[in-house]
Amino acid sequence: MRILLLFTFVLTINSYAQETFTSIKGKLLDETSKQPIPYASIYIKGKAIGTTTNEEGRFLFHVPSGFANDTLIISVIGYDHFKSTVRGMTEKENVVALKQSVTLLNAVTISASKKELTGKDIVKKAVARIPENYPMKPFVIEGFFRDLQRENDKAVELLEAALRFQYKDYNPGYEDVEIIEVRRSYIKRHPVNGKYDRQNSIIDLMEDNYVKHRFGPMDIKGWKFVIDSILTYNKQTAYKISGTKSASESTVMYIDSDDFSILKLELKMQMVNGALPKIS
Repeated sequence: MRILLLFTFVLTINSYAQETFTSIKGKLLDETSKQPIPYASIYIKGKAIGTTTNEEGRFLFHVPSGFANDTLIISVIGYDHFKSTVRGMTEKENVVALKQSVTLLNAVTISASKKELTGKDIVKKAVARIPENYPMKPFVIEGFFRDLQRENDKAVELLEAALRFQYKDYNPGYEDVEIIEVRRSYIKRHPVNGKYDRQNSIIDLMEDNYVKHRFGPMDIKGWKFVIDSILTYNKQTAYKISGTKSASESTVMYIDSDDFSILKLELKMQMVNGALPKIS
C-alpha cells in the first residue's frame, strides 16, 4: 500500500484557506421515540464532503459558502431520507426527526428455491456475489472520511480528510490513496495501541475493508449469524443480520434482499481480559 501525497495537496489547502464556510448545527431524532439517532450520514449531494452524527445524534457540519443552494441529505438505514437546501439549514440550530421505514420480520416470508434462508445463508450469498455487485475494473472514489474513536466514552482519536482512492478492482489487494486535504487530526490513544504499527486511521480504512479483502465476518468461518429484521432503505428492502464470533467480536450487516449487495457493515471489537481479538 502506498499513500501518495501529491503537490495538489498543498494547492488545495491554499484554495480552501481562502474560502468562507457556513456551519450547520443540529440534532437527529427518531420521529416516534424522540431518541437520538447516532452515526447517520450527512452530506452534500454530488460533492465529496460530509460528516456523521455523534452518539447523541448531534452534528456540526462546516459547508463551503458556495454550496448554499446545493442539496443536503441525511441518510441512515431503517429511516426515510431527509433532504433540504443548505441555505435552509444554516439560520438556526436544527432538530431533524426521521420516520422509521421498517417491515416486521414475521410479516415477510424469506425463501429461495422453497428453502427458508438463514442468516448464514444470506451472508454466504452476499460473499458469493461480491464479483457481481462490486467493480472488477479500475475505478476511482472521491469522498470525505471521518473517523472518531473513543475509549471509556472519551474521544482519543479523530481524523477528518478529503480523499481520492484509486482501485484496480474489488479483489483482495491494496490500492493507492491521494490525500486531498486534512481538516482535523487528533491522536491520544491508549498505550495498548503502541504495540501496532499504524500511522493513522486512513491505514485502518484501507486494511479493514472486510468486503474487499474477504476477511472478518466475510470469511464466515467461526461466525454465527441471525436475521434481526427486514428494513427499507432508499425504497429498497434490506436484511439486518447480526453476527458473533466470540465475546469480544460481533458484527451487524445490512444486505440488499434483491441482489445481496452489502449496504453497510459494522464490526465491534472489545478487549477481554486486556487483550484484543485476533482478526481472521
